[in-house]
Amino acid sequence: VSIPDGPEVPLSNATAPKPQRLPPLPTFKPPEPPGAAPPSRRSTALLLRLSELQVRRPAIPLVIAALITLVALAYASRLRMLTGFESLLPESRPSVQELDRVAAKTAGISTLFIVLEAKDTSRPPPTEALREAADALVAPLTALGPPWVGSAESGVHDAVRFLGPRAGLFADKEKLESLRDDVVARFEYEVTKATGMGLELDDEPPPAIDPEKIKRDFGVGDADTERYPDGYYQSKDGRTVVVAIRSKVIGSDFDKGTEAIRRVREVVERLDVKRFDPSITYAFGGDLQTGISEYTAIHEDLTEVGYFGAILIIGIVFLYYLRLRTVFTMVITIGVGVAWTFGFTELVIGNLNMATGFLF
Repeated sequence: VSIPDGPEVPLSNATAPKPQRLPPLPTFKPPEPPGAAPPSRRSTALLLRLSELQVRRPAIPLVIAALITLVALAYASRLRMLTGFESLLPESRPSVQELDRVAAKTAGISTLFIVLEAKDTSRPPPTEALREAADALVAPLTALGPPWVGSAESGVHDAVRFLGPRAGLFADKEKLESLRDDVVARFEYEVTKATGMGLELDDEPPPAIDPEKIKRDFGVGDADTERYPDGYYQSKDGRTVVVAIRSKVIGSDFDKGTEAIRRVREVVERLDVKRFDPSITYAFGGDLQTGISEYTAIHEDLTEVGYFGAILIIGIVFLYYLRLRTVFTMVITIGVGVAWTFGFTELVIGNLNMATGFLF
């Protein structure tokens, strides 16, 4: 079907039906209950007034927030970091109480070793110089006292002096009685033989007393006697001597452990072990030193990861908005929230532990 062309009508003269406006829908307003407004409405009204205050007078809430943040920062800076594993549990737990009881009744619950070593292999080991240096360290280390040093020793001298005369008290009773009978029988045989009162019978004489056989019977080997040369914690080649320290500071307590190692290091430096022999050097070992080293390494790693992560997040936010003002506002907002949180933590709890210390 073709439509014949007609005269062109300008758009300005074209008429179109005007849209009709619909009547407004009826609104339903619930009746106001008698009395005070419900709590939800009161809180909504309070928030509305707070918003209006922030728009009309922004200086007032900003000043109030700044003052609260300063107070919160002052409290947050007083937070203590408890790095011990026992701090992960409340003090009322039986395990924590038992640990405190054991620490109070023993010389220490962790070990710290001072390793004295002569690394100059071009000459014989200065055995006596190492022993003199180890013995010289014992008295000043013991003077530090608990909790840093519960006891210090360069060997098992005290144990040998006490247990040596009483070694038989720890042996098997049947073996001791058998040894006694052998000694008595051999003694009587030797006496009668020396006095000529033997009857020269064909009875076989009792076996001779063999020290090596006695060691085998009682389980005493050369390794036991060579383990502590002359009672010292010394290596077989004579180039290393160890001073053992028992401390009441647990190995996972970073603050006290660091202080204990610092005090011990001062004693060693003040003594100057090189005056006994120039080739002597020292180092630390033991679970106290290991715990502090591990904590330091973990802390450094987490700190680096935290800084790197924060820079990346800030960079992503900046690339998204391309406005420094947005980044600044976000950092300030989060900083205020963190300050308030940890300020409140100091008031309520008073410390952080290994699980909550990295919430920053």
